[in-house]
Amino acid sequence: MKKLYKSRTDKKIGGVCGGLAEYFEIDSSLVRLGWVVLTLAGGSGILLYFIAVLVLSYPPEDEVQRRDSFESTSQAGFANTARPEANKSTTEEFGGEDEVIEVVEATIVEEQEQ
Repeated sequence: MKKLYKSRTDKKIGGVCGGLAEYFEIDSSLVRLGWVVLTLAGGSGILLYFIAVLVLSYPPEDEVQRRDSFESTSQAGFANTARPEANKSTTEEFGGEDEVIEVVEATIVEEQEQ
């Protein structure tokens, strides 16, 4: 289950907008822009922001490291240096390049037949 935390890395004042952006998996600039609009619309944005700063906590260190290692492996072309065993290539995991090619070719043939 995902938990809402303040961001340690993407923060301007208290990390609330960065944390919300990480939670909803959107750009933090959009969250900040929305917060400014909320503040200008009624002024309650400032009060809500400082309440969020007080209520939200930072994630535990081990969770930050786990998330960072996941993000580094999910980006194309980047190896995970935190866990060397995660650097196995896909072909090694599935029994070699020939087997992977056969599976892909069989999938393509099945899709064309349908």
